[in-house]
This record gives sequence, C-alpha cells and structure tokens, in this order.
Amino acid sequence: MVDALRQNGAAWEFRAFSWISAGVCGPGTLSFSARGDAAEGAGAELQVNLDGQELLNQHFTMTQTMTMNVPAAGKLVLAFTNDLIVRDTEGVFTGNRNLFVSDLIFTARPLRDGL
Repeated sequence: MVDALRQNGAAWEFRAFSWISAGVCGPGTLSFSARGDAAEGAGAELQVNLDGQELLNQHFTMTQTMTMNVPAAGKLVLAFTNDLIVRDTEGVFTGNRNLFVSDLIFTARPLRDGL
C-alpha cells in the first residue's frame, strides 16, 4: 500500500490521487513551489480550488514557483488529479507520475481602515 500523501519537512509529496485543504479567513495570496514526475508525456496536474471554484489547473515537470490570488475566505483545496503508474506489456514497472509541493504559504490581505 502506498502512502497517498506524505509531509516531508516543508514539502508535501502527492504519490496518488490526493489533496490537502485548509480554511482561509479572507482574501490573500497563496505561494508555493511545485514540481512533478512526468509519465506518458504528461506532467503532474495540480488543481487549486476555493469552495469548488477552480483557481488553477496546471501540469508540472520542472520546479516552478507560483504566486496566486485567493479572492475570498473559504475552503482552499490543492489536489493532485492525474496519478499514473506505468507498466509495460509484461507488467514491469516503467514510470510513476507524482507531484511535490513545497514552501506553501497563504498570506491574508490586511483589513482596510483598521477593521
């Protein structure tokens, strides 16, 4: 059995269809670095949703640092959606698609007028 999701220091290892979620208190900025292991020509797909609304859907192979707007309070979900284990015609393992996310930081925007 494979651990679908592991935390390794400041990094999350998505090794099967898996997700992490958190409630955010208001609008802000989400920043992170992501990379993926490609399999059958496609990188690892990361979807970021806020209350079911898609904010990002991107494939990763090389490490990329992302900064994105989170427009409101709600449930923020980061999901690895295209896991794949590749075997040849004889069943021999030949590849595995995984996603790695690190330095994940949500920064809330300051309230206006001290409210």
